[in-house]
Amino acid sequence: MGTKSVHKVVKFYLDLLNDDANQCVYSTNTKSFIRVDKSDEHHHSNKKDKNAPPLSAGLEKYAKPSEMFALTTLLGTQGARTLDSAILSFIAVNVEKIKLYLSVNEVSLGQFSNHFSGDVTAFER
Repeated sequence: MGTKSVHKVVKFYLDLLNDDANQCVYSTNTKSFIRVDKSDEHHHSNKKDKNAPPLSAGLEKYAKPSEMFALTTLLGTQGARTLDSAILSFIAVNVEKIKLYLSVNEVSLGQFSNHFSGDVTAFER
């Protein structure tokens, strides 16, 4: 696969991750990342086309292990390295954001942790 094509594929996956980053989780069932959005059902039920795929279709469709294996076969060794490097950079940037959030909110999170009794109904006020 040519360099331009590899970069287009990498951009596609980074765009996919950027769109879904705030709502994706790892599914042990599918062994891939899936998008979780509680409002998906609400948005889906309001669509005129009831057969339209849910908003989660993008990440689930393109990030499952079989698709990634096929993609790396098409990309070749260098293309797979390029994709791997781009995804790892994306992860590093987002981990730094999480670390910053945790450090900025360390006192509040500590107080929450020390006073949380495990009773989730205490938050329903």
